[in-house]
Amino acid sequence: MMASPQTRLRLAILAFAMLIGVQAAWVLVAELAAFAAGGARGAAELARWRGDLWAACAQDGRNEAAAERAVRLAPHEAGAWLVLASFPPPASNPADSLKMSYYTGPNAAELMPPWLFVSVQLAMLADGDIHQLMRRDIRTIVSPRTHLNPTIVAAHRIEAQRAIEAAVAEVDTDLLGALRAGAK
Repeated sequence: MMASPQTRLRLAILAFAMLIGVQAAWVLVAELAAFAAGGARGAAELARWRGDLWAACAQDGRNEAAAERAVRLAPHEAGAWLVLASFPPPASNPADSLKMSYYTGPNAAELMPPWLFVSVQLAMLADGDIHQLMRRDIRTIVSPRTHLNPTIVAAHRIEAQRAIEAAVAEVDTDLLGALRAGAK
């Protein structure tokens, strides 16, 4: 006996609703595990194909394996690319990973301080693209975000003083004077 078109439609809708319910339960369980455990590692293990959880896990523990898995599952996660950039070669190509971090999260204000600290390494500044991206970050930080100025001062003390001074000089001469006074 053949089911009526209405019955077939109802069965198809029921099957689709069940599929959506299973997917919602999977997401909810992973989120509850992350909340209960206080970290992303357990949640990432539970929801193996969620790149956002692997990216959070990589950022929490500076874990290279988790970062590699995160960029494979969710290549749009700028934080995971930044974690890969912090590992020395041959484990990763830091300059390319840093560029990908910039390109996938160009307006991620929370990543600007770590970007600055990774990009001021002399090997990174040799790359013209990274140099330009670092200058853009400094202009962005100095303009409306004066609470991030200590980040620039701290990075200035590490290395790359000339590059940072040139970028700051374009935007804020008072901060440039403070940088030069602090360097002496």
